[in-house]
Amino acid sequence: MRKKPDSNKAAANLGHFELAPQKEHDALEHRLQERTSELQQTAAELVKELDLQKVLADLSARFVNVPSDRVDREIEDAQRRVSECLGLDLIGLWQ
Repeated sequence: MRKKPDSNKAAANLGHFELAPQKEHDALEHRLQERTSELQQTAAELVKELDLQKVLADLSARFVNVPSDRVDREIEDAQRRVSECLGLDLIGLWQ
């Protein structure tokens, strides 16, 4: 009859792969969740920044050859696009 391996000896054979105490594990898991949340927030902020940069680049290109009779309409459209990109309810220019 074959003898069953002792679970303590099997655990000892794992060498340096010891399990962290539950408190350490919980703390590490909590920190990982916090860091993941921070990274997701940073990624969302970078996407918004990139969207704004795209809008500004497009607006700059559009104003290069705008005829003088369309400048006011283009400015209004530019204000609308920037406002939408930034999530603003109101945007204005004063002279």
